[in-house]
Parts: sequence; C-alpha cells; structure tokens
Amino acid sequence: LADAVSVASSFVVSGAQRPYIGVSDGDVHQMAVTGDTVYTDNTAAIAANFRTTKLDFGASEDKKRISNMIFFSQEPQGVDVRIRADDGKWQEIGQLTETVNPFSVDIKGYYFEFEFSESSGNTPFIFESMSLSVDIDTKFD
Repeated sequence: LADAVSVASSFVVSGAQRPYIGVSDGDVHQMAVTGDTVYTDNTAAIAANFRTTKLDFGASEDKKRISNMIFFSQEPQGVDVRIRADDGKWQEIGQLTETVNPFSVDIKGYYFEFEFSESSGNTPFIFESMSLSVDIDTKFD
C-alpha cells in the first residue's frame, strides 16, 4: 500500500470473516483471505520479494564455490533470482519460469545470500527449495 495503515478490523460477510484496513488517505481496503482468487491490488500487479539469511553451510571459516544450483517452485512466472557473496554486489542468476530451474554459476565466498522477486497479477509463486553444488576449499583464486 502506498499509504500508512491507520486502522484494522474484521467483519463477517457471507459467513466468512474478512479483514479490512483503513489507510491515511481515508480509503478502506478489503484484504484477501485463504481461498480468494484475487491476485492484484485494484488491478495493479502485486510485488513479492524475499531474501535468505547469510548462508555459510556450516563452515564459516572456509571459502566456498557454488557451481550449480537448482531451484524448485510452484507457479513461477519469471521470478528474478540474485545472489551475493560476502556482502558484495548482487549478481543476476536468471529467472524461475519452470517448476525445476537449473543454473550454472561460478561464485566464490565465505557466505551467500539469495534474493527472489516477482511482480504479477497472477497466482503467486511458491518457493519450495534449492539444491546447490558447493565445494569447500581454501585454494580458490
């Protein structure tokens, strides 16, 4: 929402309890509940973004290389995936467009963060898991 939420409440409509919020410009918004098929905000696409914690794979003292990754998801429609190592620059990996999405990379660091984002007016994506090929060695260039 572009405006700050100032009040929230719920009301029973057709036997279902529905949440409502009021925002600072005076508008009242009905929020979707489980089972609804509303995937837009008044016809505008809804943005989704999440970032993993810093992952060191149980070996914080060792430098690692990620060479291959596979991401598993439901309903992907172009989820952008980025990675960064050791708080460095974010690097684009690609987009999730299938249920299973493999990528080949060559990224080195002590720890890694992943970021996933999508803006869509369709069924939202569900991130299921990822599988990474990680080598641990202190002799990387």
